[in-house]
Amino acid sequence: MEVLNMPANFEVTVDATLKGDGTLDLHEKPNLAPGPVTVVLVPASSKAVTHGGIADTIRHIKSRQQQRGYHGLDDNDFKQLEEEQRADEDAYEQRWHDVLNPDERTQG
Repeated sequence: MEVLNMPANFEVTVDATLKGDGTLDLHEKPNLAPGPVTVVLVPASSKAVTHGGIADTIRHIKSRQQQRGYHGLDDNDFKQLEEEQRADEDAYEQRWHDVLNPDERTQG
């Protein structure tokens, strides 16, 4: 597994089991370089209750995506998607124009 170099404020959420001796049994290997970490324990049964809202949910989703190696779209990706969407919308509008104005199509 490739270990990613993450910024200092990067979070990884991993499910684990807290043992009686205070150690943790991680359910999956975190995608982080070895070294010191800060651990925040949240009982699994109360996860839904303790989340602070949509911002925390978005941070959690982003963290899980980055852990899997997905880092989102850059500006070029967004521009390409926007251009594709505009082309699709233009083609859609043209089809409806042709359907609603069949005489214009035969004259041109």
